[in-house]
Amino acid sequence: MKAIRLFLLVLIIVGLGLLATQGFWVPKFVAVIIKYTDEADPSQIIIFEKRSSWGPCPDEGGCFEFVHLYESGKLVVEDGEGKHESQLPKDFVERFNKTVEETGIMQKKCLVSSPILDYGASYTIVHNGREKKIEFPGCEEELKVIDALFMAQD
Repeated sequence: MKAIRLFLLVLIIVGLGLLATQGFWVPKFVAVIIKYTDEADPSQIIIFEKRSSWGPCPDEGGCFEFVHLYESGKLVVEDGEGKHESQLPKDFVERFNKTVEETGIMQKKCLVSSPILDYGASYTIVHNGREKKIEFPGCEEELKVIDALFMAQD
């Protein structure tokens, strides 16, 4: 019984010590965690996402397309016919990033003036650590330029 009391007393003292010194060790611990998460695998970082659908649609399949471009150049396209993966050349990702910069889309206000009834699309672009979500037809001209990169790749 004495050993259990001694063990509990030691745990209480250690807990109080950690509470008293949390201002010293917690920020360093958090910095280590953030550093670890910042070094993410490029094959898992999505830099472009497009989710589109249109109609009217035939009974078979679906009228949709989901496009995911990863920092590594991996391209995943899912549509009514299935899921397709391919590896794009590294210069494609560089051209994509350059096009995003040249269009200035990350700084623009992409307002939807009037919705299009038979087509809908939402875009997510991640560039230089910033994420931007756009609903079509907002920034339509800039998105056409970005979409043209993917069309030229087919």
